[in-house]
Amino acid sequence: MHYFIVSNGRKSGVLDVSGNTVIPLEKDTIQNIKGTNIIQIIDSNTKTSEIYNKKMEKVLELTDIRVYIKDNYLKVTSANGIAYLDYDGNKKDAKDIFTNNEIFAKEQNGKWGYVDKNGNTVVDFKYDMAIDLNEYGFGAVKQNGRWGVVDSKGNEVKAPTYELKFVDRQEKTNEQDVLIATQKQMEITYKYYQIALNNNVIETVDAYEDAQNIIYLHYYI
Repeated sequence: MHYFIVSNGRKSGVLDVSGNTVIPLEKDTIQNIKGTNIIQIIDSNTKTSEIYNKKMEKVLELTDIRVYIKDNYLKVTSANGIAYLDYDGNKKDAKDIFTNNEIFAKEQNGKWGYVDKNGNTVVDFKYDMAIDLNEYGFGAVKQNGRWGVVDSKGNEVKAPTYELKFVDRQEKTNEQDVLIATQKQMEITYKYYQIALNNNVIETVDAYEDAQNIIYLHYYI
């Protein structure tokens, strides 16, 4: 079934092809996530986003989210964690996305750790947040407001040390703030990051996306 976003100039809603109301005309912002069959509804006061799948079933409700469109999936981040969706808005497990990884970030009772493909605990649930391994085999972990690094086996190779401070993208344009580094073992040049490192505080234009890379990047310099 097809759905249509409608607006009266002040509020928005969703109708089906028969004109039936699916979402009442009372939402601040309703938008389709480009290239997908996913609808995002945003409350401008609370900064809460509701995510609906292709069937107009609500699959997520999170505050202060960021959506990253990847190949064949979406990554949705918030202060409380990360969720993965396919282009139709169906939830996906990390093990379905990162098929080469041996461990996967998981939340339990408000704390984060890592489990294997069978759900067995590899890293105890002791972190405030954990991010799945990147393509180089490292994951970011957060504890007491600071970030560290675990390897592909869950070993903590860098204790939580770094703060990530989000800054406006337009504020970081000087060449001196652009850091280029090469990952030693694989001789792969990382893409540019607009950051400044002072007293273990990393200023970044994209805290959750860069958490997977800037910390590792600095660690290997």
